[in-house]
Amino acid sequence: MEEFSRLTLTGDSELSSNRARIGGAIVALTDCEVLLKDGHLRHNNASQLGGGVYTLARSRFSIPGASRLTGNHAFSGAVLYLLDAVTVVIQSAELNSNSAIAHGGALFLSAASIQLLEGKIFNNSASTGGALYSSTA
Repeated sequence: MEEFSRLTLTGDSELSSNRARIGGAIVALTDCEVLLKDGHLRHNNASQLGGGVYTLARSRFSIPGASRLTGNHAFSGAVLYLLDAVTVVIQSAELNSNSAIAHGGALFLSAASIQLLEGKIFNNSASTGGALYSSTA
């Protein structure tokens, strides 16, 4: 996604079995907004960062509803790789069975913030931070 873009995936939307070096399913650059409501990110792969999603610089990622983020893989940040003032809100979503080789079996945060409201993060794996890895840039 280019700067200042908006992406909305609702209903039974699914992004699955995608591959990239960075951002297996989605790359959201500066000041982007992504909404995944009742959708699914499954079995996406990034050889480096963000198996499901890579977000950068003041972007916002919201996951309300019964979304499922499962089976994603990356070197770091198997589901979400959040960098530089990114905000993510996870409400009632489930992040499970994701894996990272290095950091953040589900989430990698660097100078980013997260709100988890009734969501579940379980059965994820990584060398450091099986569910979540947080760092200041």
